[in-house]
Amino acid sequence: MKKQDFGNLKTGSTSDLEKKIGQLEKEKTDALIELRMGKAKNVHSLKQIKKDIAKVKTILNAKIFIQEKEKNASS
Repeated sequence: MKKQDFGNLKTGSTSDLEKKIGQLEKEKTDALIELRMGKAKNVHSLKQIKKDIAKVKTILNAKIFIQEKEKNASS
């Protein structure tokens, strides 16, 4: 993913982020299967997908934290 994509994810909803994580997890599984079968041409793609998942999860956790903080502040 490019930096622009992560910028767009920051403005998205939590459900969008969860969908993106699911999509990346599927890509990771497919890349791992290809790697194990010896069909992968880009062996470093798995590492990049894992990093992308971590970035999206970080954004998701930050959004959840902010929502909980706002919820507690209003109570």
